[in-house]
Amino acid sequence: MQLNDVDLPVIYNYQQEDKYYTGTLRAIWEMENAFMGGALISKAFYSQETGRIDLIIGFVHAPGVTKRDYMQRIEHVINSYGKE
Repeated sequence: MQLNDVDLPVIYNYQQEDKYYTGTLRAIWEMENAFMGGALISKAFYSQETGRIDLIIGFVHAPGVTKRDYMQRIEHVINSYGKE
C-alpha cells in the first residue's frame, strides 16, 4: 500500500486542538502491483504533557461506489478522538 502523490495532491494540515498538536494528511492510496485504491485520511495527535504520539489512519476500499459518505464517517470518528 502506498500514497499516490503523482495524480492528486497530498494535503497536509497542522494545528493545535485543545491539549493536542495535530497533523492531518489526506491522500489517495493504491496497492502496489494491483488495481486497488481509494481515499485515505490520517491524523496524528501529539500530547506535550505525556510526550505521546497517537496515529489514526482510515481508508476506504469500495469499488464502484461513491466514497464520500464513508470518508465523512471515518473523519468524524477520527476527529472525536480525545474529546471528553
